[in-house]
Amino acid sequence: MKKILFVDDEPAVLDGLEDSLRKFRRRWDMTFACGGDAAISKMTDSNYDVVVSDVRMPGLSGIEVLQYAKDNHPNAVRIALTGYADEDNTIKLTELAQRYLTKPCAVDELDEVISRDTGLIEAFDNPIVQELAGAAGRLPAGENVQGKLLESINSSDSSVHDIANLVEEDLALTAKILQLANSSFFRRQVSVVSARQAVTHLGLEVIRSLLLADQLFEKSKDIPKMDYFDVSAMQKHSQLCSSIAKEIAPASECSSALMTAGLLHDVGKIIIAIERPEVVASLVSVQDGAPYTWASSAAERDILGCTHAEIGGYFLNLWGVPTSVVEAVTFHDTPSAIFSHELDIVGVVHISNYLAHWAVEKEPNDVVESKLDHDFLERIAMSDKLDEWKSVARDVAAELGY
Repeated sequence: MKKILFVDDEPAVLDGLEDSLRKFRRRWDMTFACGGDAAISKMTDSNYDVVVSDVRMPGLSGIEVLQYAKDNHPNAVRIALTGYADEDNTIKLTELAQRYLTKPCAVDELDEVISRDTGLIEAFDNPIVQELAGAAGRLPAGENVQGKLLESINSSDSSVHDIANLVEEDLALTAKILQLANSSFFRRQVSVVSARQAVTHLGLEVIRSLLLADQLFEKSKDIPKMDYFDVSAMQKHSQLCSSIAKEIAPASECSSALMTAGLLHDVGKIIIAIERPEVVASLVSVQDGAPYTWASSAAERDILGCTHAEIGGYFLNLWGVPTSVVEAVTFHDTPSAIFSHELDIVGVVHISNYLAHWAVEKEPNDVVESKLDHDFLERIAMSDKLDEWKSVARDVAAELGY
């Protein structure tokens, strides 16, 4: 049974919430704290899987409550609940809260959000995954891209298409803008799965504020210096994977979600580099003679106790990125774990990742071939498409200057 802490400064609100959530007592072990001081006292005495806190409270604010939860219980899912969707508060909360809900919040919506997050905890019942993903509040946004993006936003000649293209050059910007666009502060009736949709939904002023809020992003130069781990090279690989995915996807698949998943599939590697830099040398030197090659999933488990795919998927889910993208990131190395007899988004990203490595030809052949799940291709009856896809991947790589 998952333990959930609800925090609000108004006793009547807490009483009403407790009454409306009574039907979930067999699923959730619920605690209700009146005010920030009481919440921190509860968290001092016990651990919680989810913390749902009002933001505007006298005394200790919800921001302080969520900061305490992040610092002391990084495995807990942090949900901000507020009736004020002001831009300044939202920007501050993006580093602390993994979900945002507006007051008054329907019980069904609260159930959906909490159930999804606790379900993910069960799917990734690994404290290492939870700790690393939960602790990562910021990602390294490239300073050059941020500068170009601000310049483009301030130019009257730039279009949404131009700005979205710049966003997609950077994993951190893409992930953060998707997080905001899918929060209840800004979200429309459908999930936002691409940078272009997110830019349109958020508007240029919100994106400008996001870029100027310097505390939201790690600086790439502040990541421990590692000659064997090149963030820029990883970004280029991710862009190639995304472009290939768009070209090989069946017509039935959503190209926006595919391209986003391709762009974000290795985000877990950045989180590992930030949170566990001491193990990166081992992860990229497992393959003899190929010091720049990231370890296999099996080697990752031996060294770290989990995989970068699991960390990345868990992290993006906490940020509210749509499930289709989360699944593709989580299983991009292990598509056989998803029971499917057709080429869906998970399979396309898996194949595109392999093709992106194959087309660039910087790794030993046996290393590259180990990235492709041939059993999966046979199961979905797509093995005969491989030569055709390789031709496509070679053309895409040439267009991108490889």
